[in-house]
Amino acid sequence: MLSRFEVLHELLSDELACVDTEIGEILECNHHLLNEAVRHLRESGGKRFRPALLLLTARISGASREARIPAAAAVEIMHMATLIHDDIVDNARLRRGRPTVNALWGNNLSILSGDFMFARAFSALAEFFRPEFLVNMSKVVSEMCLGEIHQNFRKERLNVTEEEYLLRIEQKTALFIGECCRLGAMLSGACNSLADRFFDYGRFIGMAFQITDDLLDLGYGGSSGKEVGKDLQQGVLTLPVIHALGGQHGETLRKMLSGDIIPSASHEVLRILELGGSIGYARDMARSFADKAREVLTGLPESPEKRALESACEFVLERHS
Repeated sequence: MLSRFEVLHELLSDELACVDTEIGEILECNHHLLNEAVRHLRESGGKRFRPALLLLTARISGASREARIPAAAAVEIMHMATLIHDDIVDNARLRRGRPTVNALWGNNLSILSGDFMFARAFSALAEFFRPEFLVNMSKVVSEMCLGEIHQNFRKERLNVTEEEYLLRIEQKTALFIGECCRLGAMLSGACNSLADRFFDYGRFIGMAFQITDDLLDLGYGGSSGKEVGKDLQQGVLTLPVIHALGGQHGETLRKMLSGDIIPSASHEVLRILELGGSIGYARDMARSFADKAREVLTGLPESPEKRALESACEFVLERHS
C-alpha cells in the first residue's frame, strides 16, 4: 500500500522529474566547484514538498505546464539556498544523513553557493512571470531571514513564549510554503480570493510541518536526517520545551537548560517532556493546524489534485524524516 507521500508524488512524478531537470538547467554554470556543491545538494534527496504543492495548486487553478514547471523549480532552488545558509548558521555537519555543503567545502563556498541559488531563482521568476511574483517572494524571503534572526538572538533564553515560537516558525517556514501555494494559483491568473485561499492552506500546513519537524529533531517519530537534539544543544526552544517549562517539572527543566546540554542530559530532558504531556501537546497543535489547512479546501471541486492536497495534511503529521 502506498504511503500518503507516495500517493502525492505518484500523481506528480512526471512533472517533478521535469522540475529536477529544470533545476539543473537553471543552476548550471562554468565553475566546477560550484556545480559540484549544487549537485551534492540536489542528490542528497529532499521530498520536493514545496514544488509539489505549487504544482497541485497550479493544476487546480488551470495554469499551463509551461508555467508551472519553471515556477516549481524556482521555489525549490530558493528552498535549497535557505538550507545551505541554515546549515552555516547552525554549524550543521549533516543534512538528510549526508554531509552538508559547508562540512565538505567550507563556509565561504557555501555562502556564495546559497547566494548564487537565490540569484538564479529570482532571475528565473523574472524571466517567466509577472513582477508581483518577485515582490511576493522577496517579502517572504525577508520574513524567513527575520525568523532566523529572532531565533538566533533568543537562543539560550528560557523566557521564550509560545506566541514567539509560533511567529518564528511562521516566518521561517509557513509563509514560504503559503506563498508557493499562492504562486501556483497566480500562474493561471486566478482571482485573488482563490490565490489567497491557497496561501492560507499553505501557511497552515507549513505550521504543522515545522512543529512536526521540531518533534523529529527531538527524536520523536523518526529522524530528520540531522543530529538528533540539535535544537536543544544550540539553546533553541521549540514548542514541547516551551510547554514543559510552564508545567510541573518546569523548574527542574529550567535548571537543566541553564547549563550545557550533553547527550546524556538530553535523554533526561526528553523524559520530562513526556511526563508533562508536552510531546502530546505539540502533536495536538500540529494536528490543529493540519485540520485548518484541510478546512480551507472545503467547497473546491473534487479532483485528484484536491485529494492530494488533503493527503498532504496527513503526510506532514505522519512523516518520519
